[in-house]
Amino acid sequence: VELEALLISQRSGLGAPEKERPLRLSFLGDVREKFIAQKKTFLEVNLEKMRIRFYKEGVLENEFPILAKGDPQNWGGSACGINEVILKQRISYSNTAHVYMPYALNYYGMYFIHGEPYFPWGPKLVSRYSGGCLRLRDGFARELFAIAKRGMTVLVIDKEREDHVYKHEKEIDYF
Repeated sequence: VELEALLISQRSGLGAPEKERPLRLSFLGDVREKFIAQKKTFLEVNLEKMRIRFYKEGVLENEFPILAKGDPQNWGGSACGINEVILKQRISYSNTAHVYMPYALNYYGMYFIHGEPYFPWGPKLVSRYSGGCLRLRDGFARELFAIAKRGMTVLVIDKEREDHVYKHEKEIDYF
């Protein structure tokens, strides 16, 4: 309920009865700023900037580079939105890729933040994209794994808001 209330920033459509006004949702970057103002402890995953930031009580404590993310053109990318650490596993196994994922933090469905995956016979999986998980170098994944707590909020931002203002130049009559 708290997260739903946070997403609904305001109702617009002055003059219309409240139940008929459309909902306006905050951008995820706005949610980040609200979390900081509330002095919340959380992980911010920024897929555009390829980084994970750890905030403790609203203060940036650490930052970790993302090595790979899901390919939005093929797999649908990585899960975005407001989630939480559901499960922590020192080593998890992917039935999809048939690899072990060290320092795995499950944050949504089958999506994890984890270290460099490796095959059961030893070699690491090397690829530009993941199947949707967020891959970190093992050292960073180990450090993040030690910090993260079960139930910690994970805010995943796919794209920051653009500053560009679109202006309507002239009326176009299509009919």
